Amino acid sequence: MVHALLASMLFTPPTTTTAPGIIRCAVTGDARFSPSDVHMGAVLIDASWDGDTLTLFDAPSSGEGKVRLGQTQIFKDVRWENGQCETIALPEAIIYGTVSSRGDQATALVACGEIRWIPANATTYVFELPRTDCTIAALRKDGLLDVYASQPVAFDRTGLVNRFDVDLPETFQGGMGISFQTSWQGVVVMRVLPGSPADVAGLTPGMLITALDGVSVVGWSTADFQRKAVGEIGAPIRLDMVTPEGTSNVTLRRAVID
Repeated sequence: MVHALLASMLFTPPTTTTAPGIIRCAVTGDARFSPSDVHMGAVLIDASWDGDTLTLFDAPSSGEGKVRLGQTQIFKDVRWENGQCETIALPEAIIYGTVSSRGDQATALVACGEIRWIPANATTYVFELPRTDCTIAALRKDGLLDVYASQPVAFDRTGLVNRFDVDLPETFQGGMGISFQTSWQGVVVMRVLPGSPADVAGLTPGMLITALDGVSVVGWSTADFQRKAVGEIGAPIRLDMVTPEGTSNVTLRRAVID
């Protein structure tokens, strides 16, 4: 019995342990975004990736940092606690770029069907999205007006990393002062804001706008019309319309709508 007890004490089976300072993080997703450098603030942690696992060396038992995706300048969060690392999910594709605006208010960026509010004075935005065809557009509010970027940016998303640059007007924009609805015949005036340029020009609900500055609006989307109807304060805009009395046209000047 004594010999058995001594034997059990002397020959306890070894247990498998992780070497101090080594953290292993499982990685899923597109392997072409091979994770590389890991940064904890200003500290660069030595790391290696074998295609399935990202191994951190000389790391504290708990911490968080940023892991760089491949050779890009795009980073993803990585966290671990008591030696256990959260799984790192690599994206299917990335879009990144800038939105130029007045910079004094938040901007909505419509990216592949998702609307994201961007803080004022920010310049570069990075999004992880499924690799599908999509359109990037930006807008902001000037008073009651939705101010759109000049043109949306379309992607076929065949690449891993896609860049966009969209520009919003640098100055506060003006409009006509109507709410409207598009139809197969053109754009129908639904409401006229009292005291607005449209009100002064005699527009009333039910009128049908068929052309804007000589260009037919038949088949336009709401964003198409808004993009063209909004512009510099004081700039003229000509409308061709169908009214109960027949066809007519009117020129008005854009003003602040609030």
